[in-house]
Amino acid sequence: MERPEMRIMHTEGLTSICHSEDGSWIASGGSEGDVRLLKTFDDDDRSFSCGSEPIYAVACANGKVFVASDDCSVSAFTVPDGKPEGILTRFSMPVYCLSVNASASLLVAGAADFEIKLVDLTSKSVKSLTGHDAPILSISIDPFVNFLASASCDGTVRIWSVGECKNVRTLRVLKKSNDLTTAKSLCRLSWQPESGKLLAIPVENEIHLYTRSDWNFSFALKSDSSSDSADEECHTISATAWLSNGTLIAGATVAGVISIWNVSNHSLLKTIASEASMITNLSWHQERKEILFAMMNGKVGQYVLEGESSGSSEDNALDVDLSGIFDDDDNEDDTLGADQPSGMAFLSREARDVDNGVDGDDEDDDDLIPVRKRTRVQQQISDDDDDGYNIEDDIDQRKGNDSMAVDASLLEAIKDDKKDDTKEATIVPTRPSCRCPPPTDLQRPFQPGSTPEILTSRFMAYNLIGTVKLSLEDDISLIDVEFHDVSLHHGIHLTNHLNHSMASLSSTALALASKTDGETPSKLQCVHFGSWDSEREWITSMPDDENVEAIGLSDGCLAVATDKRLLRTFTLTGVQTGLVCLPGPVVSVAACDFWVLVAFHEGPGLPGDQKLGCWLLDAGKNTRLKRETRLPLSSKATLSWLGFTVEGRPLSYDSKGILRVLDEASGWSWQPLSNMRNHLKGLSDHYWMVGVSEANMDIRCVLCKGSTYPTTLPRPVLTTVPIVMPLCEMGTEKSQLEGDSLRLKLFATDDEDKRLTSTLIKMFALACKADRDCRAFDIGTMLPNEQAIAMAITYASRMKRITLAEKLNEMAMERGESDDDDDDDEEMEEEEPYRPPLRKSAQKKELEVGSFQQIQLQRQHEKRKKEEEEEENEYSDDLVDEKRIELDAASDGDDDVAITKTTKPIVESKVPAPKSNPFKMSQSGSVSGGASVLGNIEELAADLDKKTKKSHLQEKKSEAEKKPRKRESKKKREERFAMKAWVEENKETLEEKFSAATSEEDFFSKIRGDFLALDDEERQRWIEKGKEISQDEKQKRGTKRKLGSENAKPSGQKTLSFFSESTKAAASDKLAGFSFSKK
Repeated sequence: MERPEMRIMHTEGLTSICHSEDGSWIASGGSEGDVRLLKTFDDDDRSFSCGSEPIYAVACANGKVFVASDDCSVSAFTVPDGKPEGILTRFSMPVYCLSVNASASLLVAGAADFEIKLVDLTSKSVKSLTGHDAPILSISIDPFVNFLASASCDGTVRIWSVGECKNVRTLRVLKKSNDLTTAKSLCRLSWQPESGKLLAIPVENEIHLYTRSDWNFSFALKSDSSSDSADEECHTISATAWLSNGTLIAGATVAGVISIWNVSNHSLLKTIASEASMITNLSWHQERKEILFAMMNGKVGQYVLEGESSGSSEDNALDVDLSGIFDDDDNEDDTLGADQPSGMAFLSREARDVDNGVDGDDEDDDDLIPVRKRTRVQQQISDDDDDGYNIEDDIDQRKGNDSMAVDASLLEAIKDDKKDDTKEATIVPTRPSCRCPPPTDLQRPFQPGSTPEILTSRFMAYNLIGTVKLSLEDDISLIDVEFHDVSLHHGIHLTNHLNHSMASLSSTALALASKTDGETPSKLQCVHFGSWDSEREWITSMPDDENVEAIGLSDGCLAVATDKRLLRTFTLTGVQTGLVCLPGPVVSVAACDFWVLVAFHEGPGLPGDQKLGCWLLDAGKNTRLKRETRLPLSSKATLSWLGFTVEGRPLSYDSKGILRVLDEASGWSWQPLSNMRNHLKGLSDHYWMVGVSEANMDIRCVLCKGSTYPTTLPRPVLTTVPIVMPLCEMGTEKSQLEGDSLRLKLFATDDEDKRLTSTLIKMFALACKADRDCRAFDIGTMLPNEQAIAMAITYASRMKRITLAEKLNEMAMERGESDDDDDDDEEMEEEEPYRPPLRKSAQKKELEVGSFQQIQLQRQHEKRKKEEEEEENEYSDDLVDEKRIELDAASDGDDDVAITKTTKPIVESKVPAPKSNPFKMSQSGSVSGGASVLGNIEELAADLDKKTKKSHLQEKKSEAEKKPRKRESKKKREERFAMKAWVEENKETLEEKFSAATSEEDFFSKIRGDFLALDDEERQRWIEKGKEISQDEKQKRGTKRKLGSENAKPSGQKTLSFFSESTKAAASDKLAGFSFSKK
């Protein structure tokens, strides 16, 4: 056996070693807590300390080294300076193994607490896998990142689906142990590179290979057991590693022996012996032409695979030349040694380039088979039928593998040539195949404000109302509901008999949902604690084979999305109000008042990206779609949270920390509201979204140190983060003021105009100081009112910016003329008699296309009005009851009772007047045949009712006067003028045609129908004529107004001519409140 080079690198204990992806660096970690970096094996190491805790595993990817240590964490460091980049994830016990995929997008770690965690290195999100019953020994990711394999001390190897996070196969092939320290083998698993079709599992003194297609056993490779040692355990294989092209595999034993096999014919090629210590890790890099290994005694070794072998069979191992594997010189040829036996695989000659199509010119070329175009592996095919090699079996095996299609075609050519007793084979070049990137796994449904379901104690919901916590105590599942405001409702404690896994909480109800287990259907439960009757809880079952995927609850409705791509809406009392089909699988659901926000998959996105759509629905009396839009996400990100602001504006939050808002004023587009990562200090820290307040301009969230979600204990602390829009150069005063102005325009507040004016005036002053007059003018055009423009003109005049002041004055005059034009158009619209009234159907349509905020305000007004009516009814009932009590008391007494008009009932009494009323009284106070007491009460009630109605009408009238009149669009104004011109032109004809009209309204309705029935060319001609009439009238009004303003303008006044003296005085007073330093 050959001997490798050895080097002491760490203290005695578990040691790990690995290559970087390009082979430029070697990293190793040991029990003393240091990580050492090498350029070459003999180079001086660059070490950095990770603390005093032992290091159990290291992995390199993307210029970083990832370290798993005894302090129960996985950390990242830069290469080669060793700068820490934070903790990626934590466990409750030491971390024993690591694995990183080739593209450095996913890291998987296993620990002694039986748990496996998947860390997305782009979004830093973490998923957990549970199922093992003992510490994790080894873990490995397949090349396509679809599966991962894990070995545990419980004696099993489990295959997991990365996308679904579930166990797909369990192999019970290992010996059980209590911990890594007592395990007979570390069982370092490995996948076949590139194709990933085989999984190598060390089982005692063999390597078992399982096929990826069905997870069945394929074949075994056995180590050399002919050594002098009689202990069978010395031949137990502990670690495996593949050559990067997947043709060779190496296995290391607990006795320090490394064996190399050819996978295609299962033959043992070489055996390498090192010191008698367990080899804990193997790393094989093709470009560096070396195998590195780490040992339990703290040493690391290197074996260089180049040079000629001795060819002796003294050690009962096939020693062959491996230099052809790594030789890049295509012109170098080595011939087969005469002393090598026939029928054995060898690696002594490089393959021909298939694309050249050149045949060999000597008889040995018939025996050379290129395994891959760029891989220098040949195989000798012997004519001897007794050598144990069957060429037909090899052809069938290679045809089943797409990556060996070239090999199969060459073998068939050799087979035909041998039948014909020829010496040359024609090699037909094959077209290279194109490998597409694997499709991105679709994001699974989730509840906003919930933590992973794998946790035994987790949050089912966490929002601004309260928390819903699920815990497991003595195998009993419990649900605890707590409210942030204890005056809203007391805590609720439930036993989870139905195995609910989803929850949503509002101020008036609690919704819970469970999934089907095959026998029990999926159920939906609602606890309506805002109900006024005794039955506050209801449960309903989903149809067979239909599972609830997400729920959304508010004070107005309950929305349920299922795996059948259906959205079901309910009232809080259990009435089903709508059933809508979704275009794709649901991702999340949120609700606010009667609005429902649904996110769903629209289809496969770009590699690594999710393609999501979003619906905003009105779940009032009839569930209907309000708006459909795409849901934007950051690159390689997933949706983390979905919800509404406190005021009812839709929001989304992705895994890259970008918070977005759906703005109706900007055409229903999503706008970035804040980048939450800019507020974080650590790379492994995250903000867990809870809600947003527009009034306070802040974001409510939970800061998670070293994780992506909070734990239930200790109770998370809610923090507020200011809304900072991600503009350019946010460190400058200019950008900060611009961000404030955008935020104020986006969110309507009570003092919006005042705050916006203050911000814009500051921006205006800053531009003037920087000699940016054009920029200052642009800011001036954004000022909201006449008084603010006057302030800007006054400041420009004081700063001696005369041109800027004049420009602003002209802009103010033009704005005033435009406002007057709109007012005139509205007056003309009222005077026009032929404009038909809006039909009921048109009114309904106009209401349907109304703005989101208008409908919200309308519903709030109706709700407030209903509450006022209920209070008035209660008050009137109390008054009537009091009056009846007084009348009863008066009837029992002997003296006559004088009824005065002191009571003020507001509704009529429902008590019928008797035929003979004993309570009639005269003016002197005695009972007479005049008006009855009840009649007086009814008269008072009617009188008060009239007064109340009159006051309501006055309030409505004042509110209507306060509301701004709706301005007519330019298109409608032109159409109105066109119709007016057409009517004047055809007045006599129209009067004769519609002489039978029953009313004036009917007459104008028929006229409008005739005008709309004109063909397109004719109607367009009249519209053009209407444009000319509109322009002429506008010019006349502008000329008249201009003449009036010039006559009123005093001589010598150059600025502020548009504004009155009171406006200028107010502007000067307000301007005095701003402290501007002159340049």
